[in-house]
Amino acid sequence: MSWPTVLAGDLMLKRGGSINPKKHVEETFELYSIPAHDAGKPEILKGSEIGSSKSCIQPNDVLLSKIVPHIRRCWVVGNAGEHRLMGSGEWIIFRSEKVFPQYLKYFLTSDIFHKQFMNTVAGVGGSLVRARPTEVERIEIPLPPLSEQKRIAAILDKADQLRQKRQQAINLADEFLRSVFLDMFGTDQGWECKTVGESLDLINGRAFKSTEWVKEGLPIIRIQNLKNSSAEYNYYAGHYDEKHYVAKGDILLSWAGQLVSFGVFTWNDEPGLLNQHIFNVKPRIKLDRTYLEFALGSIVERAKQNFSGIDMKHITKSELNKYEIAIPPADVQEQFALVVKKVRSMSYKVDASRKCVSEAFIALSQKAFAGEL
Repeated sequence: MSWPTVLAGDLMLKRGGSINPKKHVEETFELYSIPAHDAGKPEILKGSEIGSSKSCIQPNDVLLSKIVPHIRRCWVVGNAGEHRLMGSGEWIIFRSEKVFPQYLKYFLTSDIFHKQFMNTVAGVGGSLVRARPTEVERIEIPLPPLSEQKRIAAILDKADQLRQKRQQAINLADEFLRSVFLDMFGTDQGWECKTVGESLDLINGRAFKSTEWVKEGLPIIRIQNLKNSSAEYNYYAGHYDEKHYVAKGDILLSWAGQLVSFGVFTWNDEPGLLNQHIFNVKPRIKLDRTYLEFALGSIVERAKQNFSGIDMKHITKSELNKYEIAIPPADVQEQFALVVKKVRSMSYKVDASRKCVSEAFIALSQKAFAGEL
């Protein structure tokens, strides 16, 4: 059977009010921000630490990110604690007794909704690209009886837990490798050191204009593609400068965006073009590539203390160039790279399993929202 539908606008909060933290500098708030979503928990901040007015939210509100590249982020607001709740202005807020929050969250992150949602996006690149809520309002949402919504959500919860467990295993492997790196290279062992500026070239990506986008061409690699190589490419360019080209095996460093997006990645997907928030790292001296990836990651962790900006955190090339990289003997670098290779070979198998579970979850979701579950 197919379920009756409602327009998204029927479930969206139109006038929920706002809070100006500048009027409450000593009060502590629980902030549901876009970066906090990826961290897995809201930020606990005083009003003096919050930059601009935020939306009033309440438990069981469903928050959907409208800003690109931080799309497909959806959050059900948890129970209220000792602090007032507030949310970023970049959320579209859903609040209705007609819908079970967890059911709505799964639909808003489904392929069915996402394809329609992306047709509502407009803007001029970077942080100015957003979904238009007035157009999102027109998207239809299947709405079975509440008892059925809860049944569907419970089934999808179990399937989602399987995905999360496999992702947790991959995250643990990454944490283990960072620990191995710190054990081997984290203390001063008298090795030669060079600054980033002396040993590496950090090549800027390009700020592609919307007039340069084409339907077919090389994909423009953005931060979400670094964090998840299976993330969709939404923009393509036909003409480009060769220095912005990215090939398999290139080491990329994201330097601007939401705080949780900073990191170092080895690119192993199809060739593409870098946007302006990513450096392509080219060594000037002989360094094992795996060692370099982790050494840069260690620098990024230290550099986070010096990031500038409130909504768009960033660090400049000149600041990065001042950090030092230890240059251990080649055999020590190779020894570390061998450990990484062995651990990652196991992680690849877990990741393949995760992808299979994820595909099954998507198929299950499609059946659920079509009334076939």
